[in-house]
Amino acid sequence: MEMFDLGPPFKLRPSSGFHSFECLELLVVYTIVLVNNIPMFLPVMRGTLSGSSSRDPEILERLQPIHFHNICNRMLTHYNICASKVAAEQQLIGNKIKEVDHRIAKLFAAYVEKQKAYAVYAEQFSKIRSISQHLTRCNNLLNQNIESLEALNNMLDVEDRLEPFVWKTD
Repeated sequence: MEMFDLGPPFKLRPSSGFHSFECLELLVVYTIVLVNNIPMFLPVMRGTLSGSSSRDPEILERLQPIHFHNICNRMLTHYNICASKVAAEQQLIGNKIKEVDHRIAKLFAAYVEKQKAYAVYAEQFSKIRSISQHLTRCNNLLNQNIESLEALNNMLDVEDRLEPFVWKTD
C-alpha cells in the first residue's frame, strides 16, 4: 500500500493516519522532486550562456535580421489595424454620446416647459382656493344677516312684518 494516494495533479492525500508533521515533510520532498523534474531552459543563442560568443560563431552568422524585421512589420500592421478599429469604435461611441446628450437636452427643455405650465396651473388652483374661501366667508356672513333679519322681523308687530326671506343655493 502506498503512503500517498496521488489524486489530481499536485494534490496529496494521506492514505493512512500519519502525523501532520510527517505528512508535511513528505509533501516537501515530493514537491522538490517535482521541481527537479522541470526541464532546464536554454536560450536560442548558446553563446549567451558564458558571455562570450567564441564557442559557436556559426549560430550568430545563421541568424538573419530579415525574419525579425518581418515579425516586427506584421506586429506593426496588426497593431495599426487594432488601433484603427478602436478609433472607429471610439468615434461611434462619441457620436452616440452626443446623440444621447442632444436627446437629454430636448427632454430637459420639454420638462422645463411642462413645469412652467404646471406652475401656472398651480397658481390658478391657489386663486380658485382663495375665491372658494371668500365665497364660503360671504355665505356665512349672508346666513348671519338672514338670521339677524328674521330676528328683527320677529320683533315687529305682525301687521308690520315683512315676508320671510328665502335664500336657495342650488
